[in-house]
Amino acid sequence: MDFNVYEYNKLISSLKILSDLLKSESFIDKGLALYLYEIPQMIRNAHASFDKCKNKTELALSLEEAWIELDSLAINCLS
Repeated sequence: MDFNVYEYNKLISSLKILSDLLKSESFIDKGLALYLYEIPQMIRNAHASFDKCKNKTELALSLEEAWIELDSLAINCLS
């Protein structure tokens, strides 16, 4: 398994744009809201699979950073 930095950066960029677009909206589609909620949860679950490892791999560290950043961006989109 690899952490694709290029695709991750595209996702981050898209979420930032979405966050700006949603600031003027009073309603968010429930399907979109569900996806925004689930994205960081999926990354968190992938990160949790490394919990029993004594030495965290680069992938585990990348997942942890991604989880935190995606959670923050999702909150920005939903608020």
